Amino acid sequence: MAKLVVFGASGATGRPIVEQALAAGHEVTSFVRDPATAPPGARVLAGDVLDPAAVAGAIAGRDAVLSAIGHRRTAPRNPFSRDTSPPDLFARAIGNLVDGMRIHKVPRLLICGVHGAGDSAARMGWLYRLLLTRSTIRIALADANVMEARVAQSGLEWLIARPVTLTDGKGSGRWRVRDDRISSFAMIPRADVAAFLLAHVDGALPAVRTPSLST
Repeated sequence: MAKLVVFGASGATGRPIVEQALAAGHEVTSFVRDPATAPPGARVLAGDVLDPAAVAGAIAGRDAVLSAIGHRRTAPRNPFSRDTSPPDLFARAIGNLVDGMRIHKVPRLLICGVHGAGDSAARMGWLYRLLLTRSTIRIALADANVMEARVAQSGLEWLIARPVTLTDGKGSGRWRVRDDRISSFAMIPRADVAAFLLAHVDGALPAVRTPSLST
């Protein structure tokens, strides 16, 4: 079993990552801004992902780092609501994660990214593409592109999942890695994205390091 730290552990995707990691017997540290929001069962560290010292301290002694950091909006389920995060949240946070991993010699980084980033832009359906250009999701997407470029140059063992529209609730335990055009209405439970990332805590990483995921 591995010693893991999960950044963004109290978010909608971070919670199933923590829950499934604990159920699998991993030793989990949840890094959150507010300890009261952390899922139960894991060691909790309070801090800000934009604080280099706090991030590095959380990474010390871990075997792998998982990131479910996300941009916040005034209304989380409304893609047209105001983005309240720094526009470069991903880029700045990933710099801290990579630096902390280098300092403490932690090799593996597993990230929940954004569908539409990088070469997955060519796989977007027209309606999803329109939504990205007209909504505040475009801010997170631009930030994700910078983040992905920095991760690719990090020299770490890394994997960035790019899930389509995320849903809550129970996962199916299945997912599809896509290299084709993906419908704008495609979805995947957050629990299945969590399972995909945790399946790569150790062992060989897939040849495609930025897979698009759907059910």
